[in-house]
Order: sequence, then C-alpha cells, then structure tokens
Amino acid sequence: MAIDIYDSRSLTETINLMIAPETFLINMFWGTPKYHTTDKIDIEIYDGGAELAQFVNKEEESRLVNKRTRAVQTVNIPRTYERKVFTAQELADFRNVGQIYLADEAAISRQSDEMISQELEILKLRVLRRREWMAAVGLDTGALSISQSNIAFTVNYLYTSNQKVTLTGTDLWSAATTGLPINNIRTWKRSILQRCGIAATVLILGTDASKAFIENDQVQAYLNKNMGYNSGQLDLSGAGTIAANYLGKVVGVDVYEYTQQIDINGTATDMIGTDKAILVAKSTDFRMHFAPAYRLSDGGGLNILNQDMLVESTVDRKKTKVEWEVEQKSLPTIHNPNNVISATVV
Repeated sequence: MAIDIYDSRSLTETINLMIAPETFLINMFWGTPKYHTTDKIDIEIYDGGAELAQFVNKEEESRLVNKRTRAVQTVNIPRTYERKVFTAQELADFRNVGQIYLADEAAISRQSDEMISQELEILKLRVLRRREWMAAVGLDTGALSISQSNIAFTVNYLYTSNQKVTLTGTDLWSAATTGLPINNIRTWKRSILQRCGIAATVLILGTDASKAFIENDQVQAYLNKNMGYNSGQLDLSGAGTIAANYLGKVVGVDVYEYTQQIDINGTATDMIGTDKAILVAKSTDFRMHFAPAYRLSDGGGLNILNQDMLVESTVDRKKTKVEWEVEQKSLPTIHNPNNVISATVV
C-alpha cells in the first residue's frame, strides 16, 4: 500500500513500523518500557539493602520495614517536536523527475514511497539518537542535564562515590605496567553484587579506555596465563556495529568499546567519555518511560495518543506546502544507581 504524504495516520504507521537503526545502550539495558497517561511522573531512586528480617516475640506485632526508596523526583518526560516542510514546487519537481526516468505509474509510486521513507527515517534517527544520548549521559555521569535557550531541566540518578570512581597515577589503565584492570573489574563486580544482589555482566569502554585496556600488561598476561581455564579472551577480529565493537569476555564480563558520536556545533563528540569504563548489572531498574501526545477531538474532547512517535501532516491554507510534524516523549531512567560503576581509568 502506497504511503500517503498528506495522511497523518499513514505517516505515523510508516515511521513506527520502520526497522530502527542501532541504539546500542537502549537495546542492551533499557528493556523495560513503561507507558504513562501523563507527562509528569515520579522517578523513584532505590537504595540497595542487605538488611535481615527482624525477630519478634510470639505476642508481638509486626515490625515496620523501611521502604526501599531513597529519593523521589517529579519530572516531566522530555518532549521532542520537530517539523519538515515540502513546498508544492519541490513535490512537483520530484514527481516530474520520476515521470522522466521511470516507465509506469507503479514505478513512480514506489520511488515516491522511497522518498517519503527516507525523509521519515531522518526524523526518526534524530529521535533515536537523542534517546541513545540520554542513556549514555545517564550511565556516564549519573545525571541528565539539559540547558537550551527554550528549556532547561535536570534528572539526577544520585550517583555517589560508590558509582563514580576515578583512578589516578600508577593505577590508571594507561600506566601499562602498573595499572591493574583485571583487579579493578573484580573489585567493582564484587561491589555491585554486594549492593544490589545482581552480577555485573557488561563493561562499556570509551575509545581511549579501550586502547589502554587492550595494551595493558596485566590484561595481556592474564589472558595468556589463563587461556586454559576459559577465564576469558579478547577477540579483536569482529567487524563491530554502528555504535560499538565487541572486544571479548574477561572474568565473566562482556567488554565493548563504545564509539557512538554526536555532532555538537559541527564537532564530532563521543556520547560516553573516551576515558571511561562503565560496569553495569542488567536489571528491570533501567526503565524507558513514554508519555502520550495530546490532541483535541472534533467534539471538543481530549485524545491521548500513545504511539512511540506521532507524525502529523498539514497542508497550509494557500495549498503551497505540506508540513510534517513529529512528536514523541521519552526518558531512559536509572532507578537503582547501585547497578552501575562509572570509572575514569585513563
């Protein structure tokens, strides 16, 4: 069925059915979507607990147990709302080119669909890249802070010294003969397990941290010594993906070099600090929150539209242009910071 450039439903179905490009961190950790009927939500930040159940006497009433919640933040799920405009002349020129080079109406229609899909994909990529950036910044720094000329907000995941680690001097992984990445990873794994009861299984490295890790004497010696015990190995032959290169498994942890970048004022900038090593225990405490778009109905009521992305097509009053508007609201959150250690290692 042909895509109708003037029909909002057709465009919305098309953009939501598109095969999404890779959002590595979202796909890796944020597997728990949560849909809301309002923009404003409470984000609970949990504390881990290793407390014991309390004994009571036979006649004694139950003892009160403190809630696991460490803090609650009320936030508005951030909204992106962008548009793309096509003039009547642009649409006419495109169709005329199709008529010149293509043999029949069906072929022209297919090319038109391809053009529409390409334009929608650009809009979708912008949204997905923004979600991936929010996930990357949250993991890296423990907070998401936005300061634009039109909007400013902060979501704080309350990282403490347990989550933020900074190596210095001879402990740096770039100190190839004295840095001890294997020891660090084991210590951090133990720390995460003790605080949240979940084993950390993924290590995300910035590009400089990845280079230092591969070249580090302890890592190379450890792998050479323990190959017979199947304790781990690096495999640098993989082709990688758009966002990350899989380096291999070490002490039960899958190691990735994260290479995703964004454009900031014409400069390619890494989403995750190049000097970072981020160890993560996967859990349902990583949640992707979605909020709906609101529209008035013809009868004056309110429609709550829960699509991932909503596309609306509008022809201007003078019939000289068609405008697409793409709206979505999403926020990847870290509800238990104990699942993460973000370390500066070079």
